[in-house]
Amino acid sequence: MKKINYFYILFSLLIISALGYQGCSEIKDNLVTAPQIGIHPSGWTDTTSGSFHGKYIFNNKAWNLNECKTCHGSDYRGGNTGASCYDCHRRIRRTIELPFMSWRNFRSIIRQRR
Repeated sequence: MKKINYFYILFSLLIISALGYQGCSEIKDNLVTAPQIGIHPSGWTDTTSGSFHGKYIFNNKAWNLNECKTCHGSDYRGGNTGASCYDCHRRIRRTIELPFMSWRNFRSIIRQRR
C-alpha cells in the first residue's frame, strides 16, 4: 500500500514539475494573427466613397436585403457581426429609414429617376 502512495505522490510531483516548467517558457512577440475577414469593400460605410452601400443598392437595384440578414441578423441589429444598421439608420414603421431622408422621399426620388 505504501508503494502505491509513493507512486501517486511521485507521479503528481512529476506532473506539477512539468506544468511548472512549461509555464516558464518565453513569451513570443511574433505570433501570427488571423486575417481580418470582410465581405464589403473599403468605403462601404463612407457616404463620399464610390463603394458606399447606398450607392451600391441604388445603382444595382439591389432592394432585396435578405442577404444582409445572414450576417447582420433578421432584425438588422448586428447579428454575428455586431455591426447594426441602426447605428446610422433609425426605425420607423417596421422599416429602416435612411439617416437624413425618409423612405417616402427616397421612393419618390427613385420614381423620378426611372
